[in-house]
Amino acid sequence: MGFSMGAAVAIATAPLSPAVRAVVADSAFAELRTILVTYLRHHGIPRPLAAALASLIIRAAGLRLKAHLPDADPLRWVGRIAPRPLLLIHGGHDRDIPVSDARRLYEAAHEPKELWVVPQAEHRCVDKVSPQEYMSKVLGFFDRWLVRDGATPRCTDTR
Repeated sequence: MGFSMGAAVAIATAPLSPAVRAVVADSAFAELRTILVTYLRHHGIPRPLAAALASLIIRAAGLRLKAHLPDADPLRWVGRIAPRPLLLIHGGHDRDIPVSDARRLYEAAHEPKELWVVPQAEHRCVDKVSPQEYMSKVLGFFDRWLVRDGATPRCTDTR
C-alpha cells in the first residue's frame, strides 16, 4: 500500500517482486511529466512553457541520476501487476495529481482491478473525507485477496 509518490513506487515496483500479492495505490500519478506540468501550471507557467520545462527537468534529473526516468512511470508498469489485484484510490478534487491519471492507470491495468474515486476529496484526503468507507474498502480488499480459503488471519507477533 502506498500513498502519492509511494503509490507510484508501489505500482512501478510490484511487478518486480513475486512476494507482492496485492497493491493498494492511493493518489498515484501515471507519468512524472504530467505532475511536473501540473505543478508548473499551478505556479503560473503557461502550458507550452510548462511542458518544455517539465521535459527539461526530467532529462536533467535523468542525466544526474544516470537513468531514463520515464522508464519508471507507473503507467508503464501497472499492466504487469496482474494477476495480482490492484485497488486505485483517488480524490476527484485532487489539484496535485489529476483524477485522469487514476483513470489512465485503471485502463492500463488488467483484472483484477478496482478504481474508487471520491469526488469531493483532494490529494491524499479520501481517508479524511470518507474515513469509515476508506477503512472498509481497504480492509475489505485485503481480506478478499489476501486471506486464503476463508481462513482467519492470525497474529504471529509474540511480543
